Amino acid sequence: MGFDTLLLDWLRLGLRWLHVMAAIVWLGTAFYFMGLDQELRRRPARRPEDGKGEAWQVHGGGFYHIEGVVPGGEPPPGAGFARFRWPAYTTWISGFLLLAVLYYVEATLRLTGPDATGLSPVPAVLLTLASLTLGYTLYEGLCRAAPTRRPRVLALACFLLLTAFAWLHALLLDGRAALLLDGALVGTIMVANVAHIMIPIQRRALAAWGEGREPDAADLERARTRAAHNDHLALAAVLAMLGGHYPLLHEGGRSWLAFAAALVVSAGAARLWRRQHGGRGPGLTP
Repeated sequence: MGFDTLLLDWLRLGLRWLHVMAAIVWLGTAFYFMGLDQELRRRPARRPEDGKGEAWQVHGGGFYHIEGVVPGGEPPPGAGFARFRWPAYTTWISGFLLLAVLYYVEATLRLTGPDATGLSPVPAVLLTLASLTLGYTLYEGLCRAAPTRRPRVLALACFLLLTAFAWLHALLLDGRAALLLDGALVGTIMVANVAHIMIPIQRRALAAWGEGREPDAADLERARTRAAHNDHLALAAVLAMLGGHYPLLHEGGRSWLAFAAALVVSAGAARLWRRQHGGRGPGLTP
């Protein structure tokens, strides 16, 4: 084994490790706050002006009292807020770098393998980049379109969009690469929701709060809805990332079927989690 090959193997290992660790932190935090939000909504706050409820929790040897507040009701804390954006960003950056060193460096072997339809390496790489960009753009357009503000319509439209991309990936790429690209597309949508929707809305809300103004309630609800979208998509992204190790999921051009089923299971699991924690909350379905 040459030095270059050894160095590439170590790079791949390091990126895999970083990607998995960041994803655990990001998704674990997301699911925790999904449950916490429902717990706060279920339990009324001691002060009516808070309006968000409170929760008592225990973990390990610690006991915690968490109380929700309405932004603008009182001066914001001087220490600021912990915002959980860097695990999301790190997950996507490490994942894209891993896609590059695993699939772009050896595109002939990994992208255009025996299941593919004869694409050469360069068009295959361009296809992956175009898929990530166009897939997110269309998703964002669906979310912003007036006719799709109804949750059920939006849920169906997003499902059909992601399934169509998964079918295209399965048609044009090696099965394992196709399934991985399905997960990369969902991951891109989720991180973009954080970077382009949730974080800017949080900044506007905190700025308004600091100036003594009420933050835009519709803006905050939009951020919560996108967070719920991420919760609905998370498990499908995880399965797509792991599915390459299980040929039964991607051989014979059937990766898109496995991914479509994963989308349904992922959304169902998120709904079940919300119901177990006292409510439905905003999401792709009411």
